[in-house]
Amino acid sequence: MEKERANEVQKDLIHQLESIREEADRTLAKLMVARKEGKLIPTDGAVYGLLGLPVMAAVKNEAEYNVLAKRILLEEQLQKMSKAKSV
Repeated sequence: MEKERANEVQKDLIHQLESIREEADRTLAKLMVARKEGKLIPTDGAVYGLLGLPVMAAVKNEAEYNVLAKRILLEEQLQKMSKAKSV
């Protein structure tokens, strides 16, 4: 059950981070073009938006994922140790 939830959270975290990265890359590309042209352009607020809910959701998912992953890894290590002792 925990491993299934960890896999779900991992997929969601990857999706969220990809979305954040795509938005940051789009904004960076616009700013780089403007810099090369010697212009200043206003952004659409996307960078500011990245500081809000999308980032907080990703941080929450990352924290949940880390807790689940650590718990699963610990359980796997305990299982290996108990198997080694029984042999």
